[in-house]
Amino acid sequence: MYRVNWSGLLVRMNQKSYWTRGHREIGSSTYFISMNPSSLKTITSAGPGCHRVRIIPHMRLDKWLWAARFFKTRSLAVQAVSAGRVLVNRQAAKPARLISVGDIVSVHKPGLDITVRVRGLSPVRGPAARAAELYAETPESVAERERLAEQRRLAPEPGWAYEAGRPTKRDRRQMDQWRGR
Repeated sequence: MYRVNWSGLLVRMNQKSYWTRGHREIGSSTYFISMNPSSLKTITSAGPGCHRVRIIPHMRLDKWLWAARFFKTRSLAVQAVSAGRVLVNRQAAKPARLISVGDIVSVHKPGLDITVRVRGLSPVRGPAARAAELYAETPESVAERERLAEQRRLAPEPGWAYEAGRPTKRDRRQMDQWRGR
């Protein structure tokens, strides 16, 4: 049995990756993950059937953005980071920038401006429910997103400026008569 006092980390066991949160039994081993990120304890082994555990302390920004499902491909994540649309701790970053748990990442896409705190790292792209566990959106970001959604909801429909819509064949014939054609 291993005890690791850290929240939401990736645990590697025999070349396979497992996402852990809380405690989980994998094979004959049980892993405990506490919610105190300040006290990282030494990993201890408890008998046969237990395997060596390696914790990933940081990873590339573009790979994390892809795994957290902000972008569909890593190349799209690289393009966005290179264009300056992704900030890490309020600073411009490069795609190879290493991020770790606790960093603040701001993503600016058309229709989406979101600021999140990194809660976990995963080198693989999993389901959306698991990807949502990799980050926590800041309260300011949630409030701003809701405010913009309310503005869009209350804004007038752009098409309402046209009262009659597209001219019919009859309307075009009348316009032609007025123009003398």
